[in-house]
Amino acid sequence: MKARRKKAALEELQQIPGVGKSISEDLWQMGFRKVEELNQRDPEELYQRF
Repeated sequence: MKARRKKAALEELQQIPGVGKSISEDLWQMGFRKVEELNQRDPEELYQRF
């Protein structure tokens, strides 16, 4: 069940242009599960976290 949720979240994050397997995995590790969660964040802050 947990693996399915992670797979679904990674697939959703990969819908963002320029986000592939590696970056979606990084976003997952940072706690992001949905695209909407990224919309609420400062792009500069996200860039610095990478």
